[in-house]
Amino acid sequence: MISAFFGAAAGVIAPFLVPKFADFLLARSIERYKLALLQSQKPEKITQLFAYMPRMLSGQKLTQDDEFKINQLILELSLYLPKDLVCDLSETICKPEKRGSYKDCFVRIRAYVLGRDDGLVGGNISHITLSPNGDSQKASK
Repeated sequence: MISAFFGAAAGVIAPFLVPKFADFLLARSIERYKLALLQSQKPEKITQLFAYMPRMLSGQKLTQDDEFKINQLILELSLYLPKDLVCDLSETICKPEKRGSYKDCFVRIRAYVLGRDDGLVGGNISHITLSPNGDSQKASK
């Protein structure tokens, strides 16, 4: 009798609980996906910002759109990088005398994002600077 009661109760309650539980699992999966997507976009923002550095270092003039994008990227990175890296990044970008060491700043941020220092140094990273007509002016390592 008791098992019949619980069986009937489960038959009545289960149709209401199963969809709610499925919705809960789906919402949790979506939130995990959003977090993973945000984590994967962090390196993209970092590389976008540092891609401007060879132009800034060579003294090429930046457009207003470039300046807006650089400021936007600095602010976005400031949302999740630790204070010491934000300060280092800001000094590297904004102080012309510090721009020459931008690869070292990049390596420190890279180590933070990866969660480990694998021995990469700024001198291991190459870049090119294009002239206004699109020819390669200088390759640097």
